[in-house]
Amino acid sequence: MAKGNKGKEKGNALSNLLDLFDLADSAVEKFTGKNIASWMDYLQEQAKVEEQRSEKGMIGESSVFADPYAVLGLPKNASIEQVKKRYRQLSMIYHPDREGGYNEAMKRVNQAYQEIMKRVSADEHD
Repeated sequence: MAKGNKGKEKGNALSNLLDLFDLADSAVEKFTGKNIASWMDYLQEQAKVEEQRSEKGMIGESSVFADPYAVLGLPKNASIEQVKKRYRQLSMIYHPDREGGYNEAMKRVNQAYQEIMKRVSADEHD
């Protein structure tokens, strides 16, 4: 393969990667109201606050992580179908096995989804 073709292939791969990131960023912004960087910054800041609250024994409902709907970027009155759809969308973006995936975000998304499903299940049994 000619040396010039390798450069073009690298350029195309980078271009494709940037296009993929733009697509993921648009999807996250559409569903959370924030771009990927802003949403992750927000979650990281909330994790720091949560850690400080935990060290002081102040874990409670005021924590953003106490509201799984907020983690998924959904209103508290979201239907179970909306929750499942958002979970699938965010999983497609953040799953660590996907290119550009983010393990910590996926953990938060999983925790939020599991908490909502647990609440729904408990409500159905009451």
